Amino acid sequence: RAVRCVQVWDIAVEAIRARKAVILSTQYMNEEEAQRAVDFLAGAAMVLYGELECVGEGLILITPNLEGITEERKRKWFI
Repeated sequence: RAVRCVQVWDIAVEAIRARKAVILSTQYMNEEEAQRAVDFLAGAAMVLYGELECVGEGLILITPNLEGITEERKRKWFI
């Protein structure tokens, strides 16, 4: 199970690198798995100058660096 999770995380990081938004749902993860996933993707977002924010219970939105996009537009598109 851990290998599959890491593979999925790698796909998520590649999506962020390709300037695509990623939504992480921790709904079906235990607390330890959820924390590990959030920590991993938060680190990736930081390195890639992206952003991470909670958009609902158990839902984390990870966005790439969207310079030139206003906060208002970002809220409209992603939330």
